[in-house]
Formats: sequence, structure tokens, C-alpha cells
Amino acid sequence: AGVFVHPAVTLEQVFLAGNGLPLVVHATGEDPFDIVQAYERAVQAGARLVIGPLTRSAVTALAGSNLVSVPTLALNAPETDAPLPQSLYVFGLQVENEAKQLAQLAAEQGRRRALVISGESALSRRLSQGFTEEWQRRGNQIAEESAFTTDPGELGKLRDTLALGAADMVFLALDAKQAKLIRSYLGLSMPIYATSLVHTGHDPLARLELNGVYFTDMPWRLATEHP
Repeated sequence: AGVFVHPAVTLEQVFLAGNGLPLVVHATGEDPFDIVQAYERAVQAGARLVIGPLTRSAVTALAGSNLVSVPTLALNAPETDAPLPQSLYVFGLQVENEAKQLAQLAAEQGRRRALVISGESALSRRLSQGFTEEWQRRGNQIAEESAFTTDPGELGKLRDTLALGAADMVFLALDAKQAKLIRSYLGLSMPIYATSLVHTGHDPLARLELNGVYFTDMPWRLATEHP
């Protein structure tokens, strides 16, 4: 959850010295309180730079602890939008950022009224919230919010709603399996946007079922020798 650098190391050395850095690694559990305590012990022991913690809950706890006194690079973003301590920096690939990017893209393409379809998971709710906040911040409207369902009757109502023209786009806060189940009810003329969760790899049938969906592609893994 954290890497704490020896007090003799300067920030310039951190970025230039490479593998020659003296490092002290503090193994922690998943409890945010224990991680914050480990952070405090490291700083008291003379750490000049901290890398970590890793989980969102731990970063949130650290950001609200008033303990950040040395440059600290957290490997995730906090769960709230509260201002960060002066010495705390965050680095992470957040799905909410994908949703916000799609809101920007749809607005630039002239869309103004969105139908948002989300599932019951916490991740889906985060995607829906991220899109909605950015969408409304740009002065656009949420025409309707709909819960994911596999009920044919409810899906038929969703298709009828789109036919009435209340929305001029659809945002899917769904994964690939859910998106494939609902795609055929959304028609072929309505622009549909989704995150990288709908990416199905190289499955040609799955790609066909999601044909026409705009989505962002987040590089979860980088292979140095891959073309």
C-alpha cells in the first residue's frame, strides 16, 4: 500500500536515480485506518516522499486525516471531491473520467438530451453519476434515467420512449454483457455511448452485437514489446 523513501533522498534524486534509490516498503492490510497509521509512522521515521496508498478508501482516509506533511503520490483518487491537502497528489485511471470524456464527446457532436441506462452495481452508479455531472455542467439535459432490465415488456417501453424523440442519445453505464442484452432495443439510428467496460476483445460476434456504439478504450495493461 505504500513505499516510503529514506530521508536522505531528495525529490530530484527520486526521479533521476532510478533503481539506486533506498526504499522502505511498508506492507499493510486493507483497513484504511491501519494504512493511515502506517503512513504516520513512516513520516515520523523520516520519510521524505511517500508513494501510496493504493485503494480509494485508503486515499480518502489519508486525504481527510491532516497527516499529509511530505510530498505524497497516491495511486488512486479519493471517493469525494473535497480539496486535497497541499502535498497530496493523486494518480489513477478512474472509470468516472471515461464517463466524463464521453459526455464531452457527445456534447461536441451536438447531443443535448441524454437517456442514461445504469445497472445496480456501485461501479455502474459511479459511471452514471460521472456522466450526469459532466453532462449537466455543460448545460445539457437528462431526458430520462432508466434501470437496466431484461424484462421484455420494460424493454419494449424503453424502445417506445426512444421512438418519441425525448432523447437524442443514449449513455450505457453498463458492462459488455448487459450492453449486448439491451442493444437491440435501442435501434440503429440513436447514437449510443459507453465506457471501455463494453469492450469485448476480439470476439467477432460480440463486436457485431455492439456495432455502432461509441466507447473509450482505457489501456489497463501496457506490454512494452507489443506493436
